[in-house]
Amino acid sequence: MAYFSRGNAYKSRGDFDNAIADYTQAIRISRKPFQGAIINRANSYEEKGDLNHAIADYSQAIQIWPDFARAWWLRGLVYYANGDYDRAIADYDIAIKKTQNQSDKAYGLYIRGLMKLKTSNATGRADIAEAEALKPDVAGSLPKWVTKYMARPQ
Repeated sequence: MAYFSRGNAYKSRGDFDNAIADYTQAIRISRKPFQGAIINRANSYEEKGDLNHAIADYSQAIQIWPDFARAWWLRGLVYYANGDYDRAIADYDIAIKKTQNQSDKAYGLYIRGLMKLKTSNATGRADIAEAEALKPDVAGSLPKWVTKYMARPQ
């Protein structure tokens, strides 16, 4: 846990290289797969702009915990940031199915709708409408970890 905690401290200060090193150590010495360290290392790779390593870590998390919807959300956002819209939408298709929380489902539908509209897929409007029916304030309440991707120029 010490490496994980120190990795979190480095990450919060924006020292992503040291965060990645500590998360890697936490993963290496853990007796079983360490979800938090894998996801946080992926986040750190993202923040550095190393999207390929971030995708690899999210993919590892998905392989180990296939029902962990957040890993699908996050990998989908990285695919989106990387311009791989088809994979991003496919990950959101899966994440939405795995999500039980109505609020999270609304976010997923809304984001997938925006992604579809980006690819000129008119069914994106239906996703957005369904999201707004589940959570009327969905557009104004997206989590920060989502809005940073949706605002990036493609």
